[in-house]
Amino acid sequence: MNKFRHYSGGLILIEVAIAMIIFSICIGSILMIIQHSQLAQQNTVTHTHRTLILQALNRYHSQMGHLPCPSKPVMDDGFALTKCHGAYEQIGLLPYKTLGIPAYVAKDGHGHYFTYAVSEHATISNQDIDVSIINSLQVLDMAGRRYGSKTNTTAYVLISHGPKGNGAFSLQNSRRRFPTRSEFEAENARDTLTFYADVPPKDSEHRVFFIQRADLDSPTKSESLAKSDIADSHLISEDDPYATSHPEE
Repeated sequence: MNKFRHYSGGLILIEVAIAMIIFSICIGSILMIIQHSQLAQQNTVTHTHRTLILQALNRYHSQMGHLPCPSKPVMDDGFALTKCHGAYEQIGLLPYKTLGIPAYVAKDGHGHYFTYAVSEHATISNQDIDVSIINSLQVLDMAGRRYGSKTNTTAYVLISHGPKGNGAFSLQNSRRRFPTRSEFEAENARDTLTFYADVPPKDSEHRVFFIQRADLDSPTKSESLAKSDIADSHLISEDDPYATSHPEE
């Protein structure tokens, strides 16, 4: 009888242990599904805000003939600088008040501010192309090859710094915790006017979007790109004779 009780008790303990394991697996799966769902939602918001920003920048460029300079975080006013010369002034926050968009649109779906970097040349109206200026802002792939060409360089860059926001600006004019995942992510958080796109998620949580001059100068094309469902960085039209969907060799 005692043996039977011990045997029954042992079976109950085993059943409880199995039930707990199954419960843990179920809870883990549910949490994973919730996390994936939240991330998908955040990515959707990022895409929506990015589209609104691209449309606003396109309208501003069409009306003013140039792009706005960034807004500096320390000022926290949402207005563009009147002039931006050098990396410190060419990289900052979106000037949402200058663009006429709500403040929350200047943040990605994770609640962190987008970083906005602009070519100095693109902020000046009616200027001849000065290669030394327009090439100061560049986007590279992982191999260090530059996107575009000497006459079709990057006009501006928009960066979502991912769920952790590593490298994003705060309103105290300082970056959040400096990225350590990879040198590519770290470079995107420096004031060097050099940014890396198309880096795999394992090496960078940053989503780097950029518009090149040929697309910027074509309102119809730029508007189409803004409405497109492109998730990554190129935003380059394949029928543009001056644009390339691949970096220069």
